[in-house]
Amino acid sequence: KSFIRKYAALCGLSPTLLRHSHRHRPAIVGQPLKFQGATFHFIYTLHTIPCIAFKVEWRGRSMVFTGDHLNSPPVINMLEKKGVLTAERANDLRRLPLQECDVLLH
Repeated sequence: KSFIRKYAALCGLSPTLLRHSHRHRPAIVGQPLKFQGATFHFIYTLHTIPCIAFKVEWRGRSMVFTGDHLNSPPVINMLEKKGVLTAERANDLRRLPLQECDVLLH
């Protein structure tokens, strides 16, 4: 409802039209989302404001959108050593699929 209200205010389209043309599908980190033949994979990133990245695969091609994130292995290592990040979270951040795609948007 929040998205429809804000989008209607920004674009001047009626909320009724937007509710008819848009469907809400939650993005759940760690759970693939299939949409229009494509598969989306959502990943947490490291940022002061919670952000996610995603990889989308479609017809044998792939794209990664990194979102806003800190991708510095020395900083990730330091945060893990200080106990700010768990080993699992630090490893997830080290394994962002940045080079495993056809297009990278950063």
